[in-house]
Amino acid sequence: MEYDVVIGLEVHVELSTKSKIFCSCSTEYNKNINSNICPICAGLTGTLPMLNRQVLNFALKIGSATNCKVNKKSYLDRKNYFYPDLPKGFQITQGNMPICQDGFVEFFIENTIQKVHIERIHIEEDAGKLLHKENHTIVDFNRAGVPLIEIVTTPCIKSALEAREFLENIKNILGYLDICDCKMEQGSIRADVNVSLKPKGSQKLGTRVEMKNINSFSAVYNAINFEVNRQIEIMTKDELVKRETRKWDDFKKTSILLREKENDYRFLRDSNFLCVHISDEMIENALNNILELPFERMKKYLYNYKLEPQSAKILISDIKKAVFFESLVEKFSINPRKACNFILSDILKYLNYNNMEISQTLLTTNKIANLINAIENGQVPRSFSQDIIK
Repeated sequence: MEYDVVIGLEVHVELSTKSKIFCSCSTEYNKNINSNICPICAGLTGTLPMLNRQVLNFALKIGSATNCKVNKKSYLDRKNYFYPDLPKGFQITQGNMPICQDGFVEFFIENTIQKVHIERIHIEEDAGKLLHKENHTIVDFNRAGVPLIEIVTTPCIKSALEAREFLENIKNILGYLDICDCKMEQGSIRADVNVSLKPKGSQKLGTRVEMKNINSFSAVYNAINFEVNRQIEIMTKDELVKRETRKWDDFKKTSILLREKENDYRFLRDSNFLCVHISDEMIENALNNILELPFERMKKYLYNYKLEPQSAKILISDIKKAVFFESLVEKFSINPRKACNFILSDILKYLNYNNMEISQTLLTTNKIANLINAIENGQVPRSFSQDIIK
């Protein structure tokens, strides 16, 4: 039997605020264990949290960038479950009424436009972290209360490739908006992946299996392909796929069972927060200074500048590279393909060798434009470009 693959993603994004979502503790990464905590984020009885306004501003930015509808009234709820790194015994999040919903993200796979629908975007607090030692485990609450947004797609993604490309585009958008440091190795972006299979052409969704906290694009791709094959093997034996939460081990390229999926988190309205009100002024302020986003730039690079899809994809992956490229083309009238090739070969070679970004160098578009013209006119050999860039 042939099957359709159905994938939904829950993307957890740590926001680049200086303080936590409900208190003034620092969000700085890699500090001494349990040094960035206070009675509020430690969950002590009788404490009164206050919502960080910048979290709302960042949520409105990503909501706009993903074409979502903003709910001018939303609520904060308590999601009740027990885990050692959850100090309150519940997580403050948004249940039935999120801050943003009903959006979509468009992106390219090669020359084809794909669209993924966004069901909701909500704000919430992060949990702490368990540090497993040789014969004991330490609970570090530094991360508890760090502000998150969660971007939840509908179950509309059809392949591991589409899921990976969607996540790469989300990362690009977050970088353009400057609301997340996008350091996936530090857990700044993590994805829960939900995978199910259904008979080809059927409208009824199959039993979904969730894999938690995957923090690289390649790991998401590998995890989805593994889970698809695992479910096919189960169904081929006429056995039932169980609704489970699993952990992906990217080193062993396999998943392990964590627990059967919990269905009831007993969401309750948080009594410390009556309502989250979003004004027109807040929406307008959040939309100020948003740069042209990756999808629009990609269309321009492919259709107007006639760049190859892979080259255009590399350029838009970093806003600094994209702005540098466009300045060469639009301000100095450098041929788009020549400007692209020079950036992706000579400049990236220099940056990678020195582990730098363009903004950390003395390179200017004026200097590079003159160098490209000099090479084209035969005044400077191409082989000298690296020496001149230095």
